[in-house]
Amino acid sequence: MSGYVEPRRMRHRIEYVGGVEQLRLPVRRHILALLFLPFWLTGWTIGGADAITEVMDEPNLFLAVWLCGWAFGWVAAASAFAAMLVGSEILRVQGGDLEVIHRIGPLRRSWRYRGGEIRHLSRCYEDDGFFTRGRGWVPLLSRPARGEVAFDYGSDRIFIAMDATGNDGDAIEEWLTARLPRSASAA
Repeated sequence: MSGYVEPRRMRHRIEYVGGVEQLRLPVRRHILALLFLPFWLTGWTIGGADAITEVMDEPNLFLAVWLCGWAFGWVAAASAFAAMLVGSEILRVQGGDLEVIHRIGPLRRSWRYRGGEIRHLSRCYEDDGFFTRGRGWVPLLSRPARGEVAFDYGSDRIFIAMDATGNDGDAIEEWLTARLPRSASAA
């Protein structure tokens, strides 16, 4: 006779901060990216430092422009690495309005949405896999282009809960539906 399969815990958790209930969803850790990015960042940093030294010694317009792309790539990779280590997405509903916070350690960026303007809150069931899941998203710089929960806000489709898995998406949708104005879930 074998033992029972243990159910996997939900990734999100409900907590109270400053008397306000919020839902926290940690950023998913991709082990291969966590192993690869430190090496990539080291090589990228060395290459950038060499390019900076070369531009300082002898001005070169092409290299100066390349360094702008280098800086963006470095920030994107470093923020993705840091997000996997200590990042989270926080959802708060206060006074019927939704606040979505992306947090990496002490750094944070938030977006506020008027609850009365949120329409068609729904669970997204499309999963394009690992390589397209976070496409178009640089932590703290932009909103995710995909997510497990979405809603219409004016002419925009807003995605949240990018790193939710399985039943987390359903639980997050239910949590929001119970707290947002009824018009948010109206079809």
